[in-house]
Amino acid sequence: RRRLIRPAARPSARVADVRATTIDDAVAAALREPGPDAVREVVAALEMLSRRLAPEAAGRAG
Repeated sequence: RRRLIRPAARPSARVADVRATTIDDAVAAALREPGPDAVREVVAALEMLSRRLAPEAAGRAG
């Protein structure tokens, strides 16, 4: 089945909240030792990984 989806005229409050947040809190929550240096290191590694992965790689996964 197909379902047509149209973008909302303006984003909901939840969408605005999600767009305004960074990954730092999620990374800190996932780390055993969530110090600021560890969070910065992991965020930098994730950013480097995102630059190296080709966008079309997501379609090949699975």
